Amino acid sequence: MADKHITDERCSRTTHRKEVRRFKTVGRLCSIIEANMYTLVAHLFCIGVLLGQTPPVKKAVTPSAKTLVGVADSGRETEIAALKQTVAALSRRLGELEKKYTLHESYNKYFEKPAIEAFNERAGNEVDLDLASKSFAPVTDMQGLGRFLICVEKVEAYLDGSKVSLKIGNTLFGNLSEIKYTLAWNRRKPSNDNQDVLVKWYAAEQSKEFTDVQPINRGRWNVVTAFLPGTKPDELGYLSIKYIGFGAVSFP
Repeated sequence: MADKHITDERCSRTTHRKEVRRFKTVGRLCSIIEANMYTLVAHLFCIGVLLGQTPPVKKAVTPSAKTLVGVADSGRETEIAALKQTVAALSRRLGELEKKYTLHESYNKYFEKPAIEAFNERAGNEVDLDLASKSFAPVTDMQGLGRFLICVEKVEAYLDGSKVSLKIGNTLFGNLSEIKYTLAWNRRKPSNDNQDVLVKWYAAEQSKEFTDVQPINRGRWNVVTAFLPGTKPDELGYLSIKYIGFGAVSFP
């Protein structure tokens, strides 16, 4: 019995040692696994990040307010410079067109005015007035009432121009009022027939329509006055009257 007891005890100790060794082995394995768990998790996390990583996106650079103002000012200056060049070009073109227009109008006056004057003279609606001798000249009104006698009484300085007094002789049997007429004036007409000189002279001619409310009584001389701006008496060398008309006629 004692031997059996010893044998059982030995078996029990052997089994216990085996279990202890097994436990220690499992403990070591657990310790190894536990020790490397954090490293494994870290590696797995890095792999996941690497697998799911997207290409880096470049952040858009937002210009500052100062930069934007500088760009805007630069663009505005460029536009203003371009507009200035355009305006300068248009001004030059306008000047050229004005010169051509003036020349065209001058030639129209040069070629057309003599014909118009001749027609009006034949019709008696226009007449040149003699500033030197102040002799009278006959003229017919536009309404066909009759012929009138007109002459220059005097020319005197007034403001920046000249005041011309005209004598109108009413040869009709009725009294007239509200006279309307047109005067054309210029410097003395060139004596030569140089075309360029005559073109410039016609281009410098001025004209204006006048009205006077005073009556033009029958059978007598009546005086009306007209102001010619911008022409002094010593600059006045040519004067003509045309397109005479009246607003009312009365009989005694």
